[in-house]
Amino acid sequence: MTLAAPTMVALETDSAWLVILGVSFVTLPATLLLRRLIGRPGGVSSGVVLALPLLLPLLSAVVYQHAVLPEISVLRPATPAVLERPGDLLSLFWFSSGRGATPYALAGSAGPWLLLFGLSLTAFVFVRRAVGHVALRRVLRRCRPLDPAREVAVAATFARLASSLRVRRVPPLLVLPASAAAFTTGGRVVVGERLIERLDPPELEGVLAHELAHVAAHDVPIVVTAGFLRDVVAWNPFAHVAFRRLAADREFEADRRAAAATGNPLAVASGLVKMCELGRGGGRRRGHAALAFLRPGARVSRRVSHLLLIADGRAVVTPAAWLPYALAACLVASLGLGVGARIARDDGAALAFVWGETTSHDAPVWTASRDGSVARRGLAQGHERAQRARHHRRAERGPRVRRLPLHAAQLAEATPVTIREKDIPKFVDALEAAARRRGVQLRLQQGWQAEPVFSGDTGSSFGVFTVEQLP
Repeated sequence: MTLAAPTMVALETDSAWLVILGVSFVTLPATLLLRRLIGRPGGVSSGVVLALPLLLPLLSAVVYQHAVLPEISVLRPATPAVLERPGDLLSLFWFSSGRGATPYALAGSAGPWLLLFGLSLTAFVFVRRAVGHVALRRVLRRCRPLDPAREVAVAATFARLASSLRVRRVPPLLVLPASAAAFTTGGRVVVGERLIERLDPPELEGVLAHELAHVAAHDVPIVVTAGFLRDVVAWNPFAHVAFRRLAADREFEADRRAAAATGNPLAVASGLVKMCELGRGGGRRRGHAALAFLRPGARVSRRVSHLLLIADGRAVVTPAAWLPYALAACLVASLGLGVGARIARDDGAALAFVWGETTSHDAPVWTASRDGSVARRGLAQGHERAQRARHHRRAERGPRVRRLPLHAAQLAEATPVTIREKDIPKFVDALEAAARRRGVQLRLQQGWQAEPVFSGDTGSSFGVFTVEQLP
C-alpha cells in the first residue's frame, strides 16, 4: 500500500491573500495585452491602466474577502493523526474512490508563519522606502536654482519644451552640482551640472524633453502611488512584475514624447547613452539608487533600440485618444472585480496540492460491528495484517481473545483505510472515542470533499484537487 506523502492544503480560497493572488494573476496579463494592442502613448491614461493590476487586487480583497489569511495545513492519514497529535486536528478530509472514501486529517496550521512572512517583507520594503526618501531629500538640498543670466540657452530651451509638451505648470529647473543625473521629483526637474557641461545642445534638449514628458504625464505621482501599493503586498510576485512594467512603460513613453517634441530621436538616444557613460565614469552618486527615474539600467539598450525605430519611422509617436485607454480600464476593472467576486462565492472552498497517492486499491475496507469494535474486510493483504495484529495483541494480553478496537489495531498500522459511505458517521464516532481515551475532546467536521482537477495515472506523484464543504 502506498502512503500519501505530506500534502499542503490551502483552505478558504476567499481569504484576502488568495483573492489578491487570483486577481493579480488575471489582471496583469490582460493589462499588458491591451497596452500592447493599443500601442501608442497615452499620457496619464496609459499610466492609470498599467497601475490597475496593483490597485484592483487590494480593492477586491477589501470588498470580497472573508478572512485575511488562508488556512494552510498538512494532510495526513486520519487514524495515526488521532493517536499522535489529536490536539492539532482541524477537520476530516475525504478522497473518494470507487470503493468508498479515504479519510485524512488536516493537522496544524501555517497561518501565523504566513502572517510573519508577509509582515516581514512589507516592513523591509517600507524601511527601504523611508531610507530612499531621506536620501532624496539630501540630494535635493545640494541642488541650486538654474541661473537664467549665466545659463541662458538652457533656460530658453527648457521654456520652449515646456510649451511644446503643454505642461500647464512649468516646474522649476534645479542644477545638481558635480553630477551626471537627470530626474523629476516633487514638481521639480533636476539636471546634473556635468550634463550641462558635457552634452551637445541637441542631446541636452532631448534629456530635458524626457523629464518634462514625465511632468506632462504625471508619471511621478502615478509611479509613487504604484510603488506604495506594491510595497503593501510585497509578498505578491505579480505586484513586483506589474510595477516594473509600469516603470519601464513610463520611460519608453517619455522617450517617445521627447522624440516627438524635439523632432530628433537620435539626439534623445545619444543623450541617454552619454548620461549613462558619464554616470559610470565617476562623480558623486550618493543616494541616487533611491530615485525613481535615475536608473535606466538594463533597459538602456531597449530604449535606444526603440528610439532608433522611431528615427527609421517604424514606431508611432502620435498619442492615442483617451477613449481606447478608458475602454481598456473598464475591461480590466470588470475582469478583476469579477474574479474577486467569483472567488468570494466559493465560501469554504479550497485547493489541495497533493504529493503522493491519496487512495490505494489494496486499502482495507473498514466497517464497525454492533458492539463498536472493528470488523475489517478487504483484500487478502489487509486481512493478513489484521490477523498479525490480533496475534500480537493476544501474545501481550494472554490467552483471552477479543476483537480489537480501532485505536489499537487500525491506528497502530498507520495506513489509510477505505470507509464506505454508510459507515462514515460511525468511523467519525470511533475516532472521537479514540481521542477521548487519550484525554482529548475532539470534535471533527466531516464535510470536506475533494474532487480532482488534475491527477495523473495511477502512481502519479502530483495532483490538484478542489475542495468543497459538504452539507
